[in-house]
Amino acid sequence: ASNVVFQLFDENSNAINLIKLTDGSYTIYNGSVENISVTKDISPTKEGNLSIKGFKEGKYFLKEIATDDKCILLASNVYI
Repeated sequence: ASNVVFQLFDENSNAINLIKLTDGSYTIYNGSVENISVTKDISPTKEGNLSIKGFKEGKYFLKEIATDDKCILLASNVYI
């Protein structure tokens, strides 16, 4: 899962900025902290686990934008 990359989108298809906490663990960036590294690209742990915290009420989806060699990108978004 080392080359697997997702992006998180809101219900209006806006990509969401996240802060990486640890491998496979992210929190949604709320804009309250300056000079912090944010990313739109998120990756699961090598075991395939992914955790995202800080959701506000609403609809969200993950889109796989890259995957491991010899694997196929997900055909559909993952709604959460």
